[in-house]
Amino acid sequence: MKAETIIRKALEQDITCLSVLSSKVWLATYAKEGVKPEYANFVVHNFNTESFLQDINSLNKTILVAEQEGILQGYLLANRQSHYQDQSKFGYEIERLYIDTQFKGQGIGKALLQRCQNELGPKFWLYTWVENDANDFYKHLGLINIGQLTFDFHGVKIQNWVYTSVKLA
Repeated sequence: MKAETIIRKALEQDITCLSVLSSKVWLATYAKEGVKPEYANFVVHNFNTESFLQDINSLNKTILVAEQEGILQGYLLANRQSHYQDQSKFGYEIERLYIDTQFKGQGIGKALLQRCQNELGPKFWLYTWVENDANDFYKHLGLINIGQLTFDFHGVKIQNWVYTSVKLA
């Protein structure tokens, strides 16, 4: 019998697994043509254990993990201080929803989002690269596309879709 996936708040002892899973998911999503120096630098600077320790201890951030028998399957990072276009009507930001590839399609992302909404409230927003496979997942959940967000990544303009859980009038 297969063990159940548990959703819980991240603990300090999770930071190494969070760091490695983040690197794995990010590189699989964005480094399609291989690991360039700018990708390696981004991963090393953004997904290190010190960053996760700060996030776990932050009063404004929440990390929820999905695990099964000690195996980290995915996680969600929410930031209560981040607002889309400085408008609090869209709620807090889901900064990351990362699921290990081998566990996709098992309801883990949906379970993490539901637990987050139970703890932080129903209104949130997030953005994701326009070419990310996750766009289909967010549409499937009924999130609403409210625009685009562009950022510069080492001289390359990266287009992202912005989604919200807020029903627009």
